[in-house]
Order: sequence, then structure tokens, then C-alpha cells
Amino acid sequence: MQPTASCLLNLQVERVVGMVEGAVLFDDAGEGPLAQTKFVLAKALNYGLRHLLLLNKVDRPSVSEERCNEVESLVLDLFANLGATEEQFDFPILYASAKEGWASSTYTKDPPAGAKNMSQLLDAFVRHVPPPKANLDGPFQMLVSMMEKDTYLGRILTGRISSGIVRVGDKIHGLRSNESGIEKIEEGKVCRSM
Repeated sequence: MQPTASCLLNLQVERVVGMVEGAVLFDDAGEGPLAQTKFVLAKALNYGLRHLLLLNKVDRPSVSEERCNEVESLVLDLFANLGATEEQFDFPILYASAKEGWASSTYTKDPPAGAKNMSQLLDAFVRHVPPPKANLDGPFQMLVSMMEKDTYLGRILTGRISSGIVRVGDKIHGLRSNESGIEKIEEGKVCRSM
């Protein structure tokens, strides 16, 4: 049986939200939340992620401060309908023009030249989203969310480290859980980590 497009999207979203502590809800200030916004936001809220709301395209002539307020209300309604916690309701709202490369914590269509950058978005993310929790003293453990094979590098694993530290040259083992327990599927050395 072939997986459906929605099934593949579901797996991809699950894979990504399981690796992060927070997310930017990137919404078009003119359109408001779309169907896929509800789907992805529901998954992210279920994982307990903290959010920032970024209203994009505020530089367009058709987008006014009143329209941004309407979109903010629609997003708040969406959070409520999806059962967001009180903590998840407490999120910063930023206004942006991704095309022009700026974000602002206050509504504007044209920020000052020195503020035409994404620093306010990055600062809000650092202030609002908690750092990842990991036990650095424990044995190295990483939940793999994606596996690839490269002709030159070999197996490439992408995932979230939940415990320990890994260094270039360390031996690692790939493990898989199945009905009969845990099985070792691969052994290798770390050639590069980020």
C-alpha cells in the first residue's frame, strides 16, 4: 500500500516537532491562518512547543494594522480551539517583511534603516523559547529522525541528542526497538557533528 500525501506530511511534521523546543508560526498578514496552519499547529501544541507569531508581508499596501489585529485574533481563536495551555497562549507577536529581510516587535511598514534585519525575531526566540534539556553527564543517546546514505560520507543520521556528548572519532551504535527487544543495526564512527 502506498502512503498518502497527508500521511507523509504527518510523518514529516512529527519528525521535526520532536526535535525542537519552540517554533515560529509564520503567517501571511493578508491571508491569516490556512488549513495546513491548523494541522501543523495542532501537532506542535501537542508536543508542548512554545511559539512566536510572525505576521509576514506587512509591507504590502493592502495590509493595515487593523488587518494584523484581525489575523492575531484568528490565531488566538485557533490556539483556543486546539486546546493550547495558558503558557502556550503567552507568545510574542512580530511583524515582518521576509522579502525585505526585517522583523519588528511593533507594527510598522518601514522600520528605520538600522533596524531592517531579523535581530528582533532572533532575540524574541531566545527570550521566549526555553533551551533544550539534555543530560550531558549520561551516555550518548540520540533519537534519529532522518537517515541518509552518502557515497563519500557513509550513513548520515540527523536527530535530537537527549543525553551525553559525542565527538569526532567516537564509536557509536545504531539501535532499533522491535517486538523482541532492542537490536543493533549499525556500528560506526562519528566523522562530523554539528
